[in-house]
Amino acid sequence: MNLIGDPWIPVIFEEGVTRLVSLQELYEKAEVIRDLILNPPQRISVMRLLICISQAALDGPTDEDDWLSCRELIIPESLKYLEARRGKFELFGEQPFLQVKDLDPIDNATLDKLDFGLASGNNPTL
Repeated sequence: MNLIGDPWIPVIFEEGVTRLVSLQELYEKAEVIRDLILNPPQRISVMRLLICISQAALDGPTDEDDWLSCRELIIPESLKYLEARRGKFELFGEQPFLQVKDLDPIDNATLDKLDFGLASGNNPTL
């Protein structure tokens, strides 16, 4: 599973069609995507990832004026950045994306620690 080429982000297009898209397709079709279909914690995570990709691709715009002046470059530069690092976005492999391979768990964690939308103890569902 490669986050750049394999569909995993649920979106709704301007014409109302919903489906999963990859990071590459998200950037390529940004003009016709109406919104991401994500719950609030997921939305924050995906948006932070997109901002990080764009900022790295543009070599770090530092303020709002920099971001506004490079607006036309965000999509093409982000696509170039992703293509150059395609192997780094593999979920399974020698260096899985944002994971520690062969991590030795100290204790058994429950699913609610991974999904902030699940209730845990006295905490309500988000």
